[in-house]
Amino acid sequence: DAGTLQDYDRAVIVGERSFGKGLVQVARNLSYNSQAKITTAKYYTASGRCIQVLDYSHRREDGSVVSVADSLKRPFKTENGRTVYDGGGIDPDVVIAHQDLHPVIQSLYYRGYLFDFTTELTARMKTAPDPKTYSIANEDYNQFVNWMKGKDYSYTLAMDEHLTKANQEAEREGYLAAINDQLTAVKKRVEESRKNDLVLYKAEISRMLETDIISRFHLESGTIQLSLKNDDDLKQAGAVLLNTAEYQKILTTVR
Repeated sequence: DAGTLQDYDRAVIVGERSFGKGLVQVARNLSYNSQAKITTAKYYTASGRCIQVLDYSHRREDGSVVSVADSLKRPFKTENGRTVYDGGGIDPDVVIAHQDLHPVIQSLYYRGYLFDFTTELTARMKTAPDPKTYSIANEDYNQFVNWMKGKDYSYTLAMDEHLTKANQEAEREGYLAAINDQLTAVKKRVEESRKNDLVLYKAEISRMLETDIISRFHLESGTIQLSLKNDDDLKQAGAVLLNTAEYQKILTTVR
């Protein structure tokens, strides 16, 4: 697995930290057609570390499970002397940060607008697009923007909550009269910016539409092929493999 490859310095791990599953569990049959999952052992990587992140042996007073504290994580050494840690999954050698979908995209998805527009668009398509090369045409995306006119896809930002709290705190501390114009101007600027969301987040929305369109013709295998052209992990992995000096540096730099 990734931990073993990392411990023996046989591969550069690219991406995000793994979930931290390091327990061996078996199911025992109980009465009334039920089962109990019993932990019988732990997994250990080649260096001797256990990557289990949730500590079931030490719970909070309410019974909830806690993660292994950073202060309790122990260092281990790979074959080349690099330092790796237990108690928190596999930390990649090259970290790729993945951002959550913007709230406007989540709103479009959960309200069914992306699905409905895709249904109309695919009904007009005479041939199945190639998942390896397909990109939604600008004219099709412009149709989506026009199709969305008059539809409600409102959403709440963390900024909205911060502005509300700032307004409340200013009023409580007696500064609201002094800064009310500024707060109002910020709120207005935010609302004006939201009107351009479909243009500002065109790239992200286009990816969602492309995935939905391809899935109608090629199901899951097609969406996987489509995702490869925009996969940041894959792009970075390819860049590392093509740079032999950087690859060797990562695997030999003692930390």
